Amino acid sequence: KIVRLCLNDYCQSILISETLGIAKPDRRIFDKALTELNATADSTLMIGDSLESDYQGALNAGIDFCWINAKKTELSHDLKPLFIIQHITELEALLLT
Repeated sequence: KIVRLCLNDYCQSILISETLGIAKPDRRIFDKALTELNATADSTLMIGDSLESDYQGALNAGIDFCWINAKKTELSHDLKPLFIIQHITELEALLLT
């Protein structure tokens, strides 16, 4: 998937849960990513489409979250991502504001 989508050209680091033996929402995979990128949780934004693994993992690691809600799913009132977008193409404008 990474090669097919040419993601390796755009990423400093790629972590694969099967290789690491750690999967989202376990905060250890987020901690590993932060370490590899020399980043801190408070300066990072996790972008994902899954509330169960992406959002929960970001919460577990203390990282802000942007939810890609392509299906326009109703959000429970107790869940509060920092940003909600419907398509990844909205991300650039969001981050430039």
